[in-house]
Amino acid sequence: MAATRTVITPQADSRSLHTNPLQLWRLLREHGQLIVQLAQRQVEARFRGSFLGWFLALINPLLLLSVYTLVFTGLLKVGGEDKLGFAFEVFSGMLLFGVFSDTVGRAPTLVTGNPNYVKKIVFPLEVLPVAELLAAALMATFSLVILVVALAVTGRLTPWALCYPLVLPPLFLCTMGIAWIVTSLGVFVRDLASSIGVILTMLFYLTPVFYRLDTLREWQWLAELNPLAAVVDSGRRALVLGLEPDWRGVGVSWAVGAVTCWIGYVWFRLTKRGFADAL
Repeated sequence: MAATRTVITPQADSRSLHTNPLQLWRLLREHGQLIVQLAQRQVEARFRGSFLGWFLALINPLLLLSVYTLVFTGLLKVGGEDKLGFAFEVFSGMLLFGVFSDTVGRAPTLVTGNPNYVKKIVFPLEVLPVAELLAAALMATFSLVILVVALAVTGRLTPWALCYPLVLPPLFLCTMGIAWIVTSLGVFVRDLASSIGVILTMLFYLTPVFYRLDTLREWQWLAELNPLAAVVDSGRRALVLGLEPDWRGVGVSWAVGAVTCWIGYVWFRLTKRGFADAL
């Protein structure tokens, strides 16, 4: 009985345990090795049984970039005079949005697909979405390498590309917060697993992947309500277009990402006490 109280007490602790942002930092610090191991397992599972193995991580983005280049430079009358540049813009936007969609798309089944983590063993369930995000970021790194090499070969890489890492933390923070919320909702609303794809598709077209924010003119403010809009647009400006990022948008993204991450973490901590009953 003493051991049981030790496990249950942290979940029913004071409100400061759920609302203190420092608790999130302690989670990442204390379970960092576990998060890395889970992310590695997720990545390895994607290539398990394949003939090319890890080479697929490089081949897939290379093929995707080649297809974009062929389509936009040879088949479609889009992108203006610089169709190759437009292909790079689309690829960079999909790269950043892909980190979000891959993580959130898998979130509804992270707990329901591992019921033993809830019922039979003591496991920090909060790390599951974090590990999924790390795996998605690792996969996106291969695409980023391909894009940077392509930009360098075509003479499009500028010093502004050094500002590109500044847009990544807001993306990770926002993704992590939403993933925690979706993971929790997936336990109580099982239909979410089948509908999350449609939701992400709608969000994809509301994100400036195939277009730039400044082309929306009077409707730009509406698109900026999407927390991913400034991240995608600023990342594209710095890396592909060789322009100064929208510092106001980047600053807002940092603030929105931090708040979203904290809200998602608090939501997950407060709702996970009902996971066992729901499963």
